[in-house]
Amino acid sequence: MDDHYSAPRRWSALAYRLFATAAAMLACGQPVLAGGFLQGHYSMLAAHRDAAMVLAGALLLALSAAVLNWRTGGAPGRLPVLSAAALLLCGGQIGLGFARELVIHVPLGVAIVALVLRTALLGWRLPLPRRTPVADRAASAGAARAAEVDA
Repeated sequence: MDDHYSAPRRWSALAYRLFATAAAMLACGQPVLAGGFLQGHYSMLAAHRDAAMVLAGALLLALSAAVLNWRTGGAPGRLPVLSAAALLLCGGQIGLGFARELVIHVPLGVAIVALVLRTALLGWRLPLPRRTPVADRAASAGAARAAEVDA
């Protein structure tokens, strides 16, 4: 892990962890739903489709939080890049599923699960900033404003 960047803001780091973990859980559930369909539980196909849509939404939220982490907190640039790649691949995967192109859909699904797990793990490895008391934040904000006025 890179030590040369500053720790991301606490709220954006927590948001990324939340959305990336939700996406990882949804991605890991997709093969189970597909397997249930293949075993004869035909309602699982609709659940597989619906979970894919929810997964795309979670990946979009994770990408937004990754960009905030990168822009405001100095998290590594690979965080939003990997998150964007996961979202794009998921969109393509949904299209392939509706087109019934299973020759590509299945191996791409394996790759997406691995990528989504990787991005979630990366988010959990980022340092989580300590909480600062409200009085300390107000004092530091006041000092920052005073420094701007003096400059």
